[in-house]
Parts: sequence; C-alpha cells; structure tokens
Amino acid sequence: MATMAAEYVALALRELGVPLMLPSKRFRLSELLQTLRQTGDTRLLETLPVVLVVLGKETPEGSAATGTYDTDGMARLFAGPEGSHYARWLVFALEVVKATPAFRTPAATLEAAVDPGLPAKQKRDARQAFHSKERELAVFGTWLSAERMQTALLDYGALQREAERGSLQSRLSLRAQYDLDRALAELFTARQRELLHKRLDGKPFTRSEKVYFYRTVRKRLKALANPDLHRLAAELAKK
Repeated sequence: MATMAAEYVALALRELGVPLMLPSKRFRLSELLQTLRQTGDTRLLETLPVVLVVLGKETPEGSAATGTYDTDGMARLFAGPEGSHYARWLVFALEVVKATPAFRTPAATLEAAVDPGLPAKQKRDARQAFHSKERELAVFGTWLSAERMQTALLDYGALQREAERGSLQSRLSLRAQYDLDRALAELFTARQRELLHKRLDGKPFTRSEKVYFYRTVRKRLKALANPDLHRLAAELAKK
C-alpha cells in the first residue's frame, strides 16, 4: 500500500507542476479514490476535480496517458460498504468540473464514461447538494465544499497554462470565465445557457432550438445590451 500511495502522490505532484518524482505507471481511479479516502484529509478529498480533469482530457474512452477509469474496480467500489459515499463524491466532483468553463471538454468525455455506472439516487443527491445554497456535500464524516474544489481546479488550470505560456495572465482568464458563467446562471436557465454556448461554439440549432432562441433568449440578450440598463444596474448594485 505504501508503494501504491507513493505512486499516486508522485502523480499528483507532477500534475500540479512539482516535478520532484515521476510515477512509473498509470493510476487506476478506483485505487486512487481509496487512497485519498484513507488519508481522511478533506483537502485531499477536494482535489478530485483535478484528478478527473487529468483522467478525461485525452481520449474518448475517458482514459488519459496518466490514468484510467477502471470500470470493474469502480463497480466494486460502489457496491462496497461505503459505495454511496464514493458515488456521491464522484458525482459532486464531476459537477464542479462541468461548472467550470475551461474544462467542459474533459468533463463531457469523462461523464460519458462514468455516468452509466453510477446509482441514480447518489447522482440525484450529489447534484442537489451541488446546486444548493451551501454547495456542500457530506461524505466520509466530513463536509466538502464546491467552492474550494473549484478553486483547486482553477489553480490547477492556471498552473498548466502558466507552464505553457509562461504568464500569470492565464489564471485571470480562467477566473474571468468562471465569473461569467456564474453571472449567466443568475440570468438564464440551464437550457438557455446551453443554447448560448452552442451559439458561441458555432454549432447549428435544431428547428425548435432556433425558434426558442429567437423568441426568448435573443430578446433577453438585447435587453442586457442596453447601455442604460448597465448604468442602472451598476447604480443599484452600489446601494
């Protein structure tokens, strides 16, 4: 177990930009989750979104060069005595990744691989916790915070971009994207936001989507573009 844990710590250090050690083999998600759980450290449990991004970022099978989603191992984990905790933890972390604009692509890749094997009740409970006012989840005798998990994910993304561009501007860009997404969530429904992203990505609408977009979403966008409304909102927000 000590050797296995060392491999996973090495992987985490490398992926977080600390090249002290290099793991000699790929990690299996089921074993990594058990190792993190055994630490009992809330901070380590909250790094799961970063692990999921690393896992889902390279191949359509949800398996990256550094790790793999081992379906059989995960099924055994969900069927074990703490299975409901593992399932809710995984779904909660996946919701954090999905809510972070910079990581939508790996999130979609991973969700396609993970979702079919997750119990419906645990998926529902974790998603309700994520969208609650507190945005916290109770698992393994501790409370996980979506805000802290998202901060860890943004920090990871900033480090990755910093390594590629040699600039701190990347972190500001990631946080700006996150702030924009949160603002959109205050003004538009999930379906409307989906259409906005589809429009931005240049993807075609279906006939019903096009009708809904022009009848509802575009009208709201035009209202938001009104400069007088901007000034009024800014003034009222100060009071």
